[in-house]
Amino acid sequence: MLVLALCVAASVVSAFGDAFILCTLINVFVLIPIGGAIVSSGVDKTSAGGIAFFYGYVFIMSLPISGLLYLALSST
Repeated sequence: MLVLALCVAASVVSAFGDAFILCTLINVFVLIPIGGAIVSSGVDKTSAGGIAFFYGYVFIMSLPISGLLYLALSST
């Protein structure tokens, strides 16, 4: 559950800074090794793949929220 909260926070927190695109790209490149670390962990490969997929899915689904938040904050 901590990983889930962190992946949403990583994509939404970047909207509060001046370097939105840079933070988003860094978060995408951080997502790849974290997914690999989850898959290569010692747990069952099927459940590890599902967890890594879900982590990426939640991250990608929270990017539009981040973009809308960035647009709302930058227009004021």
